[in-house]
Amino acid sequence: MLLQGNHHRLASPELLSLNSNAGILALAVLTALVQPFISYFLDRKHLRKFPSPQYAAFSSFWRVFQNLKCKHYLAVHQAHQKLGTHVRIAPNHVSISDPRAMADIYGHGANFLKDAWYDGGAGEHRNMADARVKAEHQAKRKMLAHLFAQKTIANLEPVMAETTAVLIAQVDKHISSGTDINMRRYLNYFTIDLFSELLYGMYLLGAPLSWFQHLTSNETLTALTTPVTLWTK
Repeated sequence: MLLQGNHHRLASPELLSLNSNAGILALAVLTALVQPFISYFLDRKHLRKFPSPQYAAFSSFWRVFQNLKCKHYLAVHQAHQKLGTHVRIAPNHVSISDPRAMADIYGHGANFLKDAWYDGGAGEHRNMADARVKAEHQAKRKMLAHLFAQKTIANLEPVMAETTAVLIAQVDKHISSGTDINMRRYLNYFTIDLFSELLYGMYLLGAPLSWFQHLTSNETLTALTTPVTLWTK
């Protein structure tokens, strides 16, 4: 009986610890399940007025699930078609598809601050694109203000139109032939061409997207360092 009593005295703290851990775990799970609903109904950021697809307003898992299917872009597009220009696709994310909102969001003097997402790709010295502090962004913008003047932008329109037209022609070519197109690669090449023309006044290979005429599906961007080996005129 003495041994049994000692056994109980030793086991009781262990059982108490197990029960305590189980209680903490149960509380954490319950909090994780209930907290999104509490936040939704408290609506501290006044986002409940925006429609959302399925359970997107309660959890970011809707976006995670769409990304796992590689259909996030399509799901957001379809949500806009069904629900309108302003769609809540996550508890703290409202997707806006309205050209009239450009000036309100990105225009000079807009009161919207950039999200912490921009910190992920920011270096030690931030540029105008990832600077989140308004004063810092304004100082950098002031140095480049002449580049964004209306007259300057209007003069660049022909370059944009020409390069975009070539890209569209390549996309149409793939559609007509029924072949797949690596849009990530094509958009990378489009960006290279556009900025080389804007910055240096010339395309790297002499013509916009000229390497597309001969590149195969196995060739990569690194091949551009030796363009002579890619094709013969």
